[in-house]
Amino acid sequence: MGAHVRVPLKVILSGEHAAVYGHPAISAAVELYVEVEAEESDGDAFSVRTELGEQALGEVRATVTPSGDVRRVSSPGLGRELSYVASAIGLCTEEFSPPPAEVRIRGEAPPASGLGTSAAVSAGVIAALASLSGEELSRDRLRELVRRVELDVQGRASWVDPTTVTYGGVLSITGREFRRLDCPEDLVLVIAYSGRPSRTGEMVDRVAELLDSVGSVGERVMEAIGDLVLKVEGALESGDLRRLGELLDVNHGLLSALGVSTRELDEIVHALRRAGALGAKVTGAGGGGCAIGLFDDESRAETAAALIDAMGYRAYVTRPSPHGVRT
Repeated sequence: MGAHVRVPLKVILSGEHAAVYGHPAISAAVELYVEVEAEESDGDAFSVRTELGEQALGEVRATVTPSGDVRRVSSPGLGRELSYVASAIGLCTEEFSPPPAEVRIRGEAPPASGLGTSAAVSAGVIAALASLSGEELSRDRLRELVRRVELDVQGRASWVDPTTVTYGGVLSITGREFRRLDCPEDLVLVIAYSGRPSRTGEMVDRVAELLDSVGSVGERVMEAIGDLVLKVEGALESGDLRRLGELLDVNHGLLSALGVSTRELDEIVHALRRAGALGAKVTGAGGGGCAIGLFDDESRAETAAALIDAMGYRAYVTRPSPHGVRT
């Protein structure tokens, strides 16, 4: 008996970091996916094989005990990439006692890229093991479990990633509350990976330290991002992509003020704008990871992606996905 789960990755159109402090964020599931397969095994532990993106990570093999401890990692130094998997397995054994299994994880984008890979992997592992156990998980319960994994590994996290990968669509999220937004049919995104990982927990801590040091100035930046989210929501629902692009540009400037952009991300953002993007910004925690460019024409987006690839980065042309976790 086996299980197969497909989970979308996500981008944040507006509101990253401010969402950690209770401000709203707008995110979108995208047509890039993590796929998790699980089959019952005869052993007494969970064997995990992971292949994410095109990085030199290749395949990672590990044995994870039912308590969520990584017993063996075939490639030295890759244990961190398995921490979400280990936590998810440990949580599943507490919640519904799945049988030992062979777990295979594949993803189109690299880990730690700001695209919600950790949440997607966690959701996929939990949903697959629940299926093996005959456990029927509601989407809301799945989202809660993914959130628990992220808190366990990162220490601090918003509801954005667990909600988006679980439910799909374009969402306005405030705390644990969310609602779906209309999305223009001609909205196209170029996602460009900077080649450097983005560690969400580390960047959240770094922003927290900055806010402590600058006091009310940092609070005003966060409030400005929160206000911007409401304008982004209006531009989406009215179908005004040019206005949306302008707002994404402003959002990038505010994120730069928080210190989460990098030389590579700024280079990508400016290249996307020169290539005809209506707007471009960092997406996710920053410090590495990805930037996104907004387009209203797929051929123009393909041309921009080719330019980004020629610069030595990795670009993906995609659209918002209405679907969340699917088994």
